[in-house]
Amino acid sequence: MRALWRPDDPKRPDQRFMCSWRRERGKLACTNGRGINSAEIEARVLAAIKTRLLAPERVALAVEEARLGAQHDARTITQARSKLESELAEVKRRAERLVDQIPDGVLSGAAIKDRLDALEERRSQIEGELAQAQVAPVVALDVTPVSHPAITRVLW
Repeated sequence: MRALWRPDDPKRPDQRFMCSWRRERGKLACTNGRGINSAEIEARVLAAIKTRLLAPERVALAVEEARLGAQHDARTITQARSKLESELAEVKRRAERLVDQIPDGVLSGAAIKDRLDALEERRSQIEGELAQAQVAPVVALDVTPVSHPAITRVLW
C-alpha cells in the first residue's frame, strides 16, 4: 500500500492509503478498491498498543523481567567484588606472613624484597580494580497493577 498523496503535501492532510498497483495500473491489476484514511490507521495502531502491549499483565511481566535482570546483574557485580576483596585479603596475609618470617631467619635479603614487591604490586592492582569496580545497585522494582493501581490509570 502507498499513500495517494505525499506525506508532506499541506493541501492533503487527510491521507488515504490504497493498493499502489490498482492506483498505477488500474482495476485490472488489482481488484482491491478499498482504501483507508491515515487517521484510521493511527487510531487502530494506538488502540492495539494500548490493549496488547500496555495491558496490565504485560506491564507486570516486563517489570518482573527487568527486576530479575537487575538482580542478576547485582549478584554478578557483588560476586566479582567479593572475589577481589578476598584476593586482596589473601595478598595482605601473605605479605604479613612474609614479614613474620624475617625474624625467624627463614628468608632474608633479596628473596624477601622480590616477594614483597610482587605482593605489593598485586595489592595495588587489586585496590585499583576495586576502586573502579561498580557497586551493586539496590533492586526494588515492584510496580505491578495489583500493588500499584495508579500505573493502570497512567497507562489507560
